Amino acid sequence: MIPENSLRLHRAMLSIGLLSLVSLDQPTFVAMVVTMSLIAIYKLMTE
Repeated sequence: MIPENSLRLHRAMLSIGLLSLVSLDQPTFVAMVVTMSLIAIYKLMTE
């Protein structure tokens, strides 16, 4: 069972990440987004 809020947060993070990838092209920022996504996925898996 995944709470609605976690799903919304995850979708928001993904869309922000994608928009940032398109507009910026900074490896550091990309790494940060990937790390945040991995943490979010891990949290969703362990809930």
